[in-house]
Amino acid sequence: MALSAYRGKGVELMMEIKLPKPVGYLIEVLNENGFEAFVVGGSVRDSLLGKTPKDWDLTTNAIPEKVQQLFPKTIATGLKHGTITVLLGEGSFEITTYRLESEYQQHRWPVAVNFTNSLEEDLGRRDFTINALAYHPQIGLRDPYGGQEDLKNQLIKAVGEPEKRFEEDALRMLRGIRFAAQLGWEIETNTWQAIIAQADLINWVSAERVRDELDKILCSVHPEKIELLHESGLLREVLPEVEICYLTPQHHPYHLYNVAQHLIKSVCEIEAVSLLRWTMFLHDLGKPGTKTTDAQGIDHFYEHQELSATLAEAILNRLRFEKRSIDKIFQLIKYHDLFLEPEPRKVRKVMNLVGVDLFWDLLKVKRADCAAQNLNYLEERLLVLDKVGQLYTEIQAKQECITLKDLAISGRELLEVGFQTGPELGKILAELLQLVIDAPDLNQKETLMRLAKALREEKNV
Repeated sequence: MALSAYRGKGVELMMEIKLPKPVGYLIEVLNENGFEAFVVGGSVRDSLLGKTPKDWDLTTNAIPEKVQQLFPKTIATGLKHGTITVLLGEGSFEITTYRLESEYQQHRWPVAVNFTNSLEEDLGRRDFTINALAYHPQIGLRDPYGGQEDLKNQLIKAVGEPEKRFEEDALRMLRGIRFAAQLGWEIETNTWQAIIAQADLINWVSAERVRDELDKILCSVHPEKIELLHESGLLREVLPEVEICYLTPQHHPYHLYNVAQHLIKSVCEIEAVSLLRWTMFLHDLGKPGTKTTDAQGIDHFYEHQELSATLAEAILNRLRFEKRSIDKIFQLIKYHDLFLEPEPRKVRKVMNLVGVDLFWDLLKVKRADCAAQNLNYLEERLLVLDKVGQLYTEIQAKQECITLKDLAISGRELLEVGFQTGPELGKILAELLQLVIDAPDLNQKETLMRLAKALREEKNV
């Protein structure tokens, strides 16, 4: 535990940062060999905020080759950018040489990296002041760009000229909004204006990087900050399908918001799980393309679920999501507006349609959807969903047959008694399944064999 004091902007601030033993050891070894070394960036920021850092990064004036010589187990994870990962015990720590970056290409990557002996110059290339902080257990905090004051004032502020920072790396605009969402803070005025002015630069950033930042915003403590994407113009660039939803009001007794506002509200009403929050963020994308208005002035969005699922699938593919996640989100969106009745047979049918593993998530999606609509109807609708959830739990506890693998008879067994392989066999099994879903007591091998033979006779198989 080290205590240090820093005087900046006329205010004396005290801070206490506890370094893990391995981090202290790394600093000590570098110092004993004549080099400077500081913990830097997010680990310092989080420590000052009273949070436990997820990882600890260090910066030093030792060149990468020297770092490799000083520590026996290293990985050259980013050698051309001056970064060496040191393996120490069960942990790994990135150590990066103080560096300056030359001109950037494609608003993302520096053309070249040059090492420097100046910590201040190194901190000056970073994105935001709250990340341009360095700490040493004896020297204390180094804060040449006012990051502490911005921490106190809960501000996200670019280091130096914000236009230049975003011109260098356009991803920083999304990172700024991400920090605002994770911390619940405001973005400093000049920084915000620069984001608005340069929003189109985000098109230079890879889909994967955009996806990762959007995911962190959606899964943050303050997902309502998604609104900043719209206000800044970034949403128009990265998700135009969502942007158009702001132009689609919903004049309907069940609704209070336009489609985009409803999407954001629904995100806030569901747990911070990526799959679920993306589902809510995209679940009504088809409404602008399906809107009709009746003679009474009430808006309707017939069959918007299918279009929403299709649009969402295209977005998720564009953002390079893995296929498994895309498939699940597609299913949840496709069936999010499905009417669920608290009746065992109908619950089993929907479990079969949606998938047993996804059914509980579908209930969560429907609850969030309802909670983002007219609250006058909420209690009654949640009561129905609670009853459906109870039936789902009972069906699972009884291990009732929902899928083909739950049938008491298999295709192999039918083949053994003379059934012919082919599409008709599959149809017979599917019909048996539907019979069992309607009446679970039918799921007996002898009963199903008899029913299968009767179906075969009907079909002349």
